[in-house]
Amino acid sequence: MVTDFSIIHRRKPLIFTSGEYPLWSTCLRSLAFAPSEQIEANGSDQIFTNREAYRFLLEIVCGLHSPVAGETEVFGQFKVFAQEWAQREPWRASLIQSVLNDAKCIRTQHLSGLGTQSYGGWVRKKLTSRRIHVIGGGVLAREILPYLGKQGREVVLHVRDPRKVDFFSGEVRNLAEKAFDHGAVIVAAPLPARDVRAWLANRVPEQLFDLRDDSHTDLVHAGQSFLLQDVFSQIQNTKLLLGPKLESVRLEILARSVKVAERFLLRPQGWDDICA
Repeated sequence: MVTDFSIIHRRKPLIFTSGEYPLWSTCLRSLAFAPSEQIEANGSDQIFTNREAYRFLLEIVCGLHSPVAGETEVFGQFKVFAQEWAQREPWRASLIQSVLNDAKCIRTQHLSGLGTQSYGGWVRKKLTSRRIHVIGGGVLAREILPYLGKQGREVVLHVRDPRKVDFFSGEVRNLAEKAFDHGAVIVAAPLPARDVRAWLANRVPEQLFDLRDDSHTDLVHAGQSFLLQDVFSQIQNTKLLLGPKLESVRLEILARSVKVAERFLLRPQGWDDICA
């Protein structure tokens, strides 16, 4: 049985800072790969050992603990960390490779094409314009922006005070400048309809994504118009369909964790012998 593998899980904004053991951080969590007796845990920390540690790590790498289930970014982040981890603790190389292999297999078989689970993902699928204007600098705009700057698109962010924008590295303009020229418009701030119309100054956007709580199809004339209700309905339908599928993935992860533990039981040499 696995007896020497431990993970301590800490949710952000709290993080681990010691360099005495391998640390991996994502946007939501900080993981320390060390026995609990080596770390002064706080009351909210979770401690996983042996088979449960392997299961928990595999769930994270497969994206089951991400806001968007099955998302690929966390897998990419782990692959980068895995190289550093293997260099620091070479005796863990087989364990690390086992996590990578299991995650790749599970993701390929079960976690592709899961459908729209976020506002940003939904908008990205609908976008056809190459130039995109985003109005707003709040939570919704911050969620959407990471999905937009790919495939060679130009993204311009419009806010009331550009000096307060420290989360976006692209072009930022003052909303009061009425700087819309052409392309798509994403309204991600609770602006009155009259203010949006004034900002457009009678120019017609190729696409309009009205993500205000009181969005209406008659906000402005556009080549294509999409409402917040459209996004929300799609996301809710996807979540309903995902429930049973994600539960089956968790069961497979559990089975793979048991299998890894049994392999260690049969191969008492330890982690080095797992792939022998």
